[in-house]
Amino acid sequence: RFFSSGFHHYRPKTPERFMWAPAALGSVGFTSGRHYWEVEVGDKTEWKLGVVRESVDRKLILPTLTENGFYILYKEEENYIIFNPCTALPLLVKPSKIGVYLDYEGGQMSFYNADDMSHIHIYVDTFIEKMYPYFDTMYNQVPLQIIPPNRK
Repeated sequence: RFFSSGFHHYRPKTPERFMWAPAALGSVGFTSGRHYWEVEVGDKTEWKLGVVRESVDRKLILPTLTENGFYILYKEEENYIIFNPCTALPLLVKPSKIGVYLDYEGGQMSFYNADDMSHIHIYVDTFIEKMYPYFDTMYNQVPLQIIPPNRK
C-alpha cells in the first residue's frame, strides 16, 4: 500500500516498485544519446525529479544521493535542493516547469527552469548503466505532469 496524489492505492509488491516513496520511473530507460523532457510542477510545495540508475535499490530507504544512483532536484516548500553535497539553490524565480536534460555519453544531467530556460544545476558523472526518468510526488494531492514535446 502507498499514498500518492492524495489517495490511498493498493498495489502488488513488485521488484520495480519503490516501497518507501510515491515515486515512479519513466517507462523508457536510456543507455545512450541526449534526452530532454519537461515536467509541470506548478505550485506544488514538494517534489523530486531527475534520473536514477536501473539498479537503484527500491526496497530500502536510501538517501537520494548520486552514490546511491539518484540524480535529482528536490523541492521542499520554498527550497530547491541538490545532493552531493546537500545544497539549497538560490533560485530567484520560482519555475512552473522543470526541464530535465540527460547527455548520457557526455556524462551530464542538467535541470532548467523551462519557463525561461535558465540553468538550475548540473550533475557530472560517468553513466555506465541504463538511466530512467524519476518522478516523486512526495504525497502531494496535485500530480506532476510530464509535458509532451509537441505541447510547448
